[in-house]
Amino acid sequence: MTEERRSSALSVVVCGAGPAIAISSFITLAQQRGWTVQVIATPVALDFFDQAAVEKQTGNPVKSQYGKPGTPRSQIPDVIVLAPASSSSRFRSR
Repeated sequence: MTEERRSSALSVVVCGAGPAIAISSFITLAQQRGWTVQVIATPVALDFFDQAAVEKQTGNPVKSQYGKPGTPRSQIPDVIVLAPASSSSRFRSR
């Protein structure tokens, strides 16, 4: 019996921070290791990288908004990476 091998799905969640400009390098490293990469970006993160280039590189659309009911969904990921992680929240001491 032969077992069909599928590549593992990796979802990369990208926040709007300086390291996001290197997301294509991260994607390349993941793809070299056999991952199918999907990118989920915060709306601010879209200003840090070339969305069309990342979509071409991954073969998947960059998700940055909730999908309407009935729209195609991403593959369920085996792994989720949050990189770079940032927060716009401001903490105040009281």
